[in-house]
Amino acid sequence: MGAGLVVITGPASAARQSTAARINWAYTDASQPHTSFFRSEDDRAPVGKSVDTAGQEHEFRSYVTYDLTSYRGQRIISAGFTAGESAVVNCAKPAPVELWVTDPVSETTTWQNPPVERTRVGTVVMGGERECPDRYHQFDAVSAVRAAVEAGQNQITLGLRIADGAESSGELGRRLSLSALTVVSNTPPAVPTELATFGTPCAGPDDAPWYGGSPRLSARFDDAEGSQERLRPTFAWWPVADPAARQEVTQTAQPPGVIRHQVPSDPPLAEGLWAWAARSQDSDAVSDWSPTCYFNVDRHVPAAPVVTSDDYPADNTPHGGPGIVGTFRIDPAGSTDVVRYRWSLSGVGMAEVPAPSMGAGTTIQVAPVTYGTSILEVQSYDRAGNPSRTTLYEFRVRDTAPEVTVEEGGVDLPSRVTMRPGVAGVTEYRYRIGDGPEVTVLAAPDGTASTEVTFRALGATDLVVASYTAAGLVGTRTVSLRVTDAPRVTSDRQEGSYHLGLVGEPTVFTLSPGRPGVVRYEYQVDDSLPFESVPADGTGAATVTWTPTEAWYYRMVVRSVGTDGTVSEVRYLNLQVRDTRPYVSSFVYDPPDSPQGGVGVSSVFWLYSEPGGVTEFVVRLNGGAEITVPASNGNYAEIELAPDRVGANVLTVRARYGDGTLSPAREWTFLVAG
Repeated sequence: MGAGLVVITGPASAARQSTAARINWAYTDASQPHTSFFRSEDDRAPVGKSVDTAGQEHEFRSYVTYDLTSYRGQRIISAGFTAGESAVVNCAKPAPVELWVTDPVSETTTWQNPPVERTRVGTVVMGGERECPDRYHQFDAVSAVRAAVEAGQNQITLGLRIADGAESSGELGRRLSLSALTVVSNTPPAVPTELATFGTPCAGPDDAPWYGGSPRLSARFDDAEGSQERLRPTFAWWPVADPAARQEVTQTAQPPGVIRHQVPSDPPLAEGLWAWAARSQDSDAVSDWSPTCYFNVDRHVPAAPVVTSDDYPADNTPHGGPGIVGTFRIDPAGSTDVVRYRWSLSGVGMAEVPAPSMGAGTTIQVAPVTYGTSILEVQSYDRAGNPSRTTLYEFRVRDTAPEVTVEEGGVDLPSRVTMRPGVAGVTEYRYRIGDGPEVTVLAAPDGTASTEVTFRALGATDLVVASYTAAGLVGTRTVSLRVTDAPRVTSDRQEGSYHLGLVGEPTVFTLSPGRPGVVRYEYQVDDSLPFESVPADGTGAATVTWTPTEAWYYRMVVRSVGTDGTVSEVRYLNLQVRDTRPYVSSFVYDPPDSPQGGVGVSSVFWLYSEPGGVTEFVVRLNGGAEITVPASNGNYAEIELAPDRVGANVLTVRARYGDGTLSPAREWTFLVAG
């Protein structure tokens, strides 16, 4: 290769720059042809002809050996050999200095026994019009170093000399300092590992997994030097029957790690055996291809399975009962590559069951949870994951489940469970709470039973009750509960989910504990006000009396506090408060706090009662005579009046009900303009 000045730049992101270790050096002198100067203490490299201070002529060549073992397996990007002038005979004379690859030097290296020159690396002209002495001359040695590394050599020896035809000139000699062999190299990324197809480890052609569509390929991509440089993964896939149809996709650079690639589904992959592989690339080098992995593509959909049952035949006749297990036979209907079945039943959930062998049928055992019509849905899946059409197996279930009611008492307090038979002849019930033990309760002669149970924890739980006759299980019912330790609250004005209060009339609430150890209750009717507290009595109960002053829909919040200071969950109560005093509005004198109209200026006044059953309204203006007005629709009337004074006027209104009683009076004050 030709020579010239080479600038060694900083390494690329994947490359590293290093200085090769110098392991041997030597020079030879024509004036002492049989003398070895191997590993001389003066490690400067003399070249060419010069005269020493004693007048003795010398003619030199120099050699240096570098260790290349650290570059094994690496790609050599650049290499520069640097030599600086420390002494020059005549700077005015240009000296062609050559760099050669030679055989190694040793203790036997002499002018008479020099190492063989193998390849001329290049020539650098020193002196002449160049700066002289120049401490930085560089040879481009990349081809020489790369060839040595690729040949597996552990070292390289470089020789320096004046070019043939000029070596004998007495004006070209100089001493060089051997600065460095600087190498920029890069280890190619590691071959991808941990290859998998949809998570299934890399497989050979004989045990290749099956897929019904386009698989997702994945592999681990790492840089061999352990750096965190981003890598560009390449995935390739091809049909084994047609390798020429190979496709490759190179993704954008990503951090090292497991990287996935979804094979495009458009166009769909042809059915049959496919192969794939991966390789990695950094900014300077490409890894070898990974081992080849295989997968099969099969898009053929299996037949819908056939479902039969002797316990619950599809004959439109009720059989069995809730909780009574039935056996169902599932047949693949001739599909020979079915490997699993998926089934679901309302109230029971969904499950999968493997085929005993590929293409074989199976049985499942499942108990319906409700009476009436049930539908068992079943699908077959082949080894490629292709699902069949869903088979709907419809059957009917007898109504045999017991009736169960629960009066829930809270946490760690008794709750009452009442059970009634769904069929005649029930002799006992067996119940369990969640995953707890089964408890047996004997039935009365009429088949009923009642027992106390204790729920030990807050939150959702299931109470499962099974009824038995002498012949065995006849039905099961599951009651889903949410157990709370919030206080139980009743009132003397409770109607369904509401407590109906009246303005000015007290409502008494009775608070009962939802857990042991309650010492007080905290309650709140208006969330803008702090909680109020009331102590519990010896039984853990308390009462709260509340008298509303305004009609409104309220939400009361009640909680309990235990001996250890813990607070229970809260109980919310809906309070609807009505005002039995009639409501008043006016066409002219509304709003009432703003002076309107005038003395003698009449207006229609509308009267309305929220409780119905009103026969008439009794009206008095400014304490005058009572006026009765018949009610319409049991709660409404109109009256026209004219105020008799400027400023505040008071209209007093009461409602008379069908039994003759009167409501409390509403005093409606309005202002009259002067």
